[in-house]
Amino acid sequence: MNAVFNVWEYAPAKINLNLAVGCVRDDGYHELQSLVVFANIGDRVMVTKRVHDDQDFLSITGPFGQDLSTGADNLIQKAAALYSEDVRQNCLILLEKNLPVSSGIGGGSADAAAVIRLLDREYERPPGPCLSKLGADIPVCLIWDRGESEAAARLGRFAWSFGQCRYAA
Repeated sequence: MNAVFNVWEYAPAKINLNLAVGCVRDDGYHELQSLVVFANIGDRVMVTKRVHDDQDFLSITGPFGQDLSTGADNLIQKAAALYSEDVRQNCLILLEKNLPVSSGIGGGSADAAAVIRLLDREYERPPGPCLSKLGADIPVCLIWDRGESEAAARLGRFAWSFGQCRYAA
């Protein structure tokens, strides 16, 4: 496992400045356009080598850590499950939860995206369609610090996110 796994990855809060919900698509989801900005406050995530076999895969600390489940419904668990079984067997994910749970600022999506950025350094990223199953916010959270899109390059820390709304008609 690379040394890069023993560094903290920032997972900033995502704030929607504009949200436009469009027509229902053939797959039952709405078209969604959102202008977002990332705040200077967020959670922190680290992936490290598991020391003991009986260690939990996900450990959560921080002021809002007690409010968050480490179970299968956690987006970090879902993101890691898209990678090889080696991840669950050999890695320990540490989450410092500084953002309130279910507060509407994309904390879970930002956390999952931070885990994906960390795991990408060691493992092959799952195909895009697999990532989209985790929600529409994760793709924009993945690029917040990379400048991977033309819009992100023009707008700095702002980015346009085009995705699917999880509210089926």
